Amino acid sequence: MTLGRLLLELLPITILSALTPWTIVGVIVLLASKGGLTNAVAFTLGWFTAILALGAVIVLGVVNGTEEHSRSVTWVQIGMQLGFGIALLLFARLKWRRRPPPGEHVPEPGWIHKLDAIGPVVAFAFGAFWINGFLVVPAALQISRADVTGGQKALALLFYAVGASAGLIAVIAYRVLARERADTGLRRLRGWVGQNSSTSIAVLLGLIGAGLVIKAVVEMVQL
Repeated sequence: MTLGRLLLELLPITILSALTPWTIVGVIVLLASKGGLTNAVAFTLGWFTAILALGAVIVLGVVNGTEEHSRSVTWVQIGMQLGFGIALLLFARLKWRRRPPPGEHVPEPGWIHKLDAIGPVVAFAFGAFWINGFLVVPAALQISRADVTGGQKALALLFYAVGASAGLIAVIAYRVLARERADTGLRRLRGWVGQNSSTSIAVLLGLIGAGLVIKAVVEMVQL
């Protein structure tokens, strides 16, 4: 396997990670809060650092051995993707059933208010603990079992971490490049998130869960 092929195989799960709904919602709310840009950047750095750290532990912890061991790692990866995907679909269904009726006023969730009072250090920790382990673990396992050099695995992990942070970086870049228009838009988004958090999270979690299940089934068929 070449590094290019490995990166291409990582692309679907990288895109799913970049579109993780609760992290994008988190950085949007932070940008529209009192801490603004500083807290959003700290949150993103925490997210990026945690992905690298967790991924490195998994990649270094999985010992490359016999073909039988490699196949067992593959089945572990497929099983985790399938299990996480089904769990997300069930959670998405639960959130969808609990969504408020159309037109009903929903008070802003308490966690959004709490984000107004945090500083950069807490925002960094917040980002680190909000990483999407459902996707980071399968991605790291995929890198660990690839038939490439150690340096290429490190590059693949860096590619995944940067790509998984792309959604957050894009939101921050929008805020920096179009500040006045972005401030208005982010405040509207914050209000929309508070009003429609259950519906939007249910839809996005459902999409991510379906993507994981499909990916696991395709890999299972290819074995």
